[in-house]
Amino acid sequence: MIAGPRARHRVLVAQCVVPSPAGYLVAADGPLDLRLAALSAFLAHPSCPRAVLARAALKPSVYQAYRLQLLLAILDRLDHPSGAQPTMRQIASDLIYPGTSGGRAIDWKTSSRRRQTQRLVAEARHMRDEGYRALLAPASSSISSNADR
Repeated sequence: MIAGPRARHRVLVAQCVVPSPAGYLVAADGPLDLRLAALSAFLAHPSCPRAVLARAALKPSVYQAYRLQLLLAILDRLDHPSGAQPTMRQIASDLIYPGTSGGRAIDWKTSSRRRQTQRLVAEARHMRDEGYRALLAPASSSISSNADR
């Protein structure tokens, strides 16, 4: 992780099979545009118009921001200081589907809302286990290892 004055960048240093001059290798997969925007933001001067556009491309969309906020709210509920673990039904009624009635237990057991709640809780736990806090915390040095996760 390399922290700059305006952004933090995850950098993967890989061994090249074929010797080549120093440069950058960008995977041409689904998020290619996002990877190129990150590289452009990394290389450009902060006041450069290209860097400003690249940083804008790296911001989460409205939906992505909502989803991240929801996952963080789920984690907050799961890691409550009292230690009391909420049920999936409580998480669903309080965070994911507020304002809906609980209904009968058999209806909950077979509902798609229950399965969606389970998926979101699993995704929130995965995000926690993969070290999302390292990305949110202020950088203690300009370069940190990937082992900190």
